[in-house]
Amino acid sequence: MGRSDSNKAWESDVISKTPVSRAVLAKSVLPFLALACATGCLRAELRPTLPMLFHSEGVHTQMVALDVGREREFVLRMTSGDPHRIRRAFLTVPTRLPCQGGLEPLAIAVDGSAGVAVAAGDHEVRASFTRDDFSMDLVLDLDLDEGRCVRTAVYSTSLPFEARSRPVVSVSFPVLGNVSLRGLRGIMAPQVGIGKWFGRLRLFGEVGVGFAFCDERTCGKDGQSQNKTGLAIPFSLQASYRAAQWELPNATSFGLVGLRYSYVPVSLPTLAGDSRFAVHGLHAEVGFGLAEFLKGNFRHLERAENVEVMLPVGLVIDPAGRAGFSAGIAARFLIPL
Repeated sequence: MGRSDSNKAWESDVISKTPVSRAVLAKSVLPFLALACATGCLRAELRPTLPMLFHSEGVHTQMVALDVGREREFVLRMTSGDPHRIRRAFLTVPTRLPCQGGLEPLAIAVDGSAGVAVAAGDHEVRASFTRDDFSMDLVLDLDLDEGRCVRTAVYSTSLPFEARSRPVVSVSFPVLGNVSLRGLRGIMAPQVGIGKWFGRLRLFGEVGVGFAFCDERTCGKDGQSQNKTGLAIPFSLQASYRAAQWELPNATSFGLVGLRYSYVPVSLPTLAGDSRFAVHGLHAEVGFGLAEFLKGNFRHLERAENVEVMLPVGLVIDPAGRAGFSAGIAARFLIPL
């Protein structure tokens, strides 16, 4: 059997044949660009892979986590039988004498509140700094009242820190074009979802609503001489694997591969009336993700990424079982909970 005209047209240019008006793109893309700016400052929590416990001057301390965001927050657990007041703090190297200088914090918080008074008992102490380079061992000195100095090792080049896996909310913007199936030529539908990393594997579920693009022969054109659009409500399941990692000048990038299944009910305004049906999508994906740059002995930084771009390639299957080639691009913004 010969190939249809729509198949030949598809082979010439997948994306350019997908009828997306400038107005539709502007209204859909701008909110997600604003979201990208917001997600760039989110935190990632890095924890030592072995306990870091210390005792000095009658005070027990433990390095709990390094929180990464606009600033670098060292989170300590501090236990003492007596109340204390933190007079000064220094981030420095182990070879310097205790409490004899170093990088002073931008802020100190005790149990979530700004302040330097530490009551007797068990408390959380956070000290914030601006530092990107973790290529050397670091200690945090707390200069307490009565001339006491409590030193805690907060980073060791010989001890890896691992990004904690936690649920991640996604906001994605996929654009897919396909060989015409019952008039359907493509789908552009913003989606929201939730996922989680398991080792290097991440599982995601997403749902959205957007546009189903119809070819001219099936639906005609609207008043602006654009191909008409209908409604699409996609549901998708995705599995992504971090296959590679490399450093860029101002970011850490990750190579991602994955699989995607989608179920998409659509409604098209055909010349014969509304046509409602659902298509299944099966796609392989390859792409890359970006996380804030951080130099040091850190594992699983992919869990801290806040933006990624994926290129799906696969098939779309209509209710009659007919399959058509499909490809596109998807941008995703990630918000750790």
